[in-house]
Amino acid sequence: MAAISMRLAESAVVEIARREPCIVLVDDVFSELDRSRRQALVDHLAGDRQIILTLVDADIIDGYLPGERHIMVKNGQASSASE
Repeated sequence: MAAISMRLAESAVVEIARREPCIVLVDDVFSELDRSRRQALVDHLAGDRQIILTLVDADIIDGYLPGERHIMVKNGQASSASE
């Protein structure tokens, strides 16, 4: 959580300095967090920014992000999760 908090603080400073939202890359941290910390992270990230999450198990975030779009990458091929 300390490393995540530092990165979020860094993105806040950049957003203030540039006066525009950052694109946030969250690389497979959800598997390391319990349910309440996942929700807290999602709540913090919500807003006017693009979030790119990488996950090994996509089921871990079901229901956390309204309006989410899933893209599955398997064997180097990307496809919409609804396909």
